[in-house]
Amino acid sequence: MMTLSFEEYPEPKRWTSDHGRLHWVAYGNVVVTCSEHGEIHRVLSTTGLEKTHPWVNRNAVLWERNHLRDDHGIDLDQV
Repeated sequence: MMTLSFEEYPEPKRWTSDHGRLHWVAYGNVVVTCSEHGEIHRVLSTTGLEKTHPWVNRNAVLWERNHLRDDHGIDLDQV
């Protein structure tokens, strides 16, 4: 069984890139776990919605789908 959970940072992490042109904020990690394999991956949560609905994090969902396909032989696109 696959699960997505959210681990909140003590405070939002903020940083800039491209010489200050881009500003980022991350609220925590969306953690992808598998009951058989344990933790698969952690991806940044960049919206408040992901705190209560971690499955809307597209990168986390991609890791989940790739793990199901590559390690369990389940391709959700073929179901």
